[in-house]
Amino acid sequence: MRSSQDQLEEGCMDVLSWQAVQRDDEALAKALWKSRKVKSVWALDQTALLDDYIYYLNRLGVLEAIAKTHPQEGKRFLVPFCQLIMLYLAKQACGIESMNALPDVLFSNEGAMRLLGFNAYQIRNGVCRRGQWRRQDPDKFGPVCPEMLAANIAKMGHEKVEQLFNRSIRYIARTGILPDKLTVSLDATDILTTDRYEGCGRVTRKRTERDKTGHLQTIEVTVHGWKLWGLLECTLGIPLALKIAPIQVADNTFTRSILEQAEKNLGKWASLENIVLDRGFLDGEDLWWIEDRGLRFVIPAKTDMAIYREATDLAKHSDKENIFSANRIEKVKHGYGKKAWIEEIETDLVGVKGLTCYDAYGPEGESGKSNRKDFEGKAMNTVVVTLFKGKKPRPGKPCVLMTNLDVNDPFVTFDLYDQRSLIENGLWRSGKQYWHLSHAPKKTEGAVVSHCYLTMMTMALTTSFRSWADEQGQKLQSGKKLGIERYWRELDAQNAARVIAFLDDAYGIFYLSEIFTLLKAEIVEPHPKARSLDQLKSHFHLE
Repeated sequence: MRSSQDQLEEGCMDVLSWQAVQRDDEALAKALWKSRKVKSVWALDQTALLDDYIYYLNRLGVLEAIAKTHPQEGKRFLVPFCQLIMLYLAKQACGIESMNALPDVLFSNEGAMRLLGFNAYQIRNGVCRRGQWRRQDPDKFGPVCPEMLAANIAKMGHEKVEQLFNRSIRYIARTGILPDKLTVSLDATDILTTDRYEGCGRVTRKRTERDKTGHLQTIEVTVHGWKLWGLLECTLGIPLALKIAPIQVADNTFTRSILEQAEKNLGKWASLENIVLDRGFLDGEDLWWIEDRGLRFVIPAKTDMAIYREATDLAKHSDKENIFSANRIEKVKHGYGKKAWIEEIETDLVGVKGLTCYDAYGPEGESGKSNRKDFEGKAMNTVVVTLFKGKKPRPGKPCVLMTNLDVNDPFVTFDLYDQRSLIENGLWRSGKQYWHLSHAPKKTEGAVVSHCYLTMMTMALTTSFRSWADEQGQKLQSGKKLGIERYWRELDAQNAARVIAFLDDAYGIFYLSEIFTLLKAEIVEPHPKARSLDQLKSHFHLE
């Protein structure tokens, strides 16, 4: 005798595997040709994105992982919890910022809701009678209300949603789209909120601003919210591991745990090789731990460190042993036609090898012995930037990069650290501007945590999906790189003249003129990409 929990999980899998609603263009074509009868026809807008996206998630195994995810809070749900997760992932994948916009933008899209496992009655009348008064407006309907979705997503719990994210990254890694050896960037960003958010952190920071007279002043500012750590793979831009904590927690708190989690997520399919870190992660014991694991790191030194002062002093004496100077000249074209001219921009670096004055760099507990006569510091290499793109650093303030890489060619280290900007622009800025990372569905800690993990999970899966779709030649032109907004616009343009039709346990996607052709109507000027009657007959084996 199967338990009710087993039956629920099997029911969820039936829904989320889309075994009840699978794409079968031939079945729809034969139904239109023979009986001229289908269940429903809808415009292909958000459905166009969700169609192949859901197929890809099923192919990865992510849908199965979602079906096995149960919240830490709550026991009874009118809608299987896995469907609520899929609704939220669809919201993020479609770039919808406000929860209140869901009834107009997504919930009222019957084609999209059918793909997510809801039937026509649920879409029109909801899964329960609560909120029936809202359905007096024919444009505002859907299976659930935004408040219900927000409240239940907030109940997932930190542990559950982190497990789901990590499992999704493992499934992406096993597809083989990642390089064998990875360069990653570790950074943290603030998720700023007001003090009205339950469970938010609080920290007071110093900030430099100009007053009314134009003079710089240092003021103290108190901010509230959370801090999100991310480890970004620099080739495709996929986040490999995440951590979230109140905003007052120090940046270097999760250095080891996030790297260990990333290694678990990558498994045997890829491995970490290079890691670039922000100055906030500077900790000698952590850097030694990174080297002890066979990883190569690059991190900027602070100006008050002894290794900073010694590196900048030695960089002035290029004739000494273990000092390596390098120069790069970039040619930049300005203007057009006859007025065009070439500017040569110069960058000068100095590699300094074998500095032992960073006492904190070493095994745990060794830094406490730095005052002993027999103490020997561990050697570390540095790269000093003396000229960057034709501009000298501020007097006495050159950039110094610390690394365990060889610095015979300091530009190897310099170019590696340059990839740290990818996490600032590709993950945090894109996440906040286009994926609405800072807009949680509720003002609670659970909602913020679930929102951050599910948003980053959507970003990782969408990036992986676009790479797969590019290889398959389904959505993107070969070799053409598009930002997410341009990708959405191109997808809308491609599907402007297409519709999705449902027939019991199947659906099909056709150009609108193909629908009329299958209904035996004569079209004088069909869509240029639509198939003719003879082509449809041949392709779908119509009699």
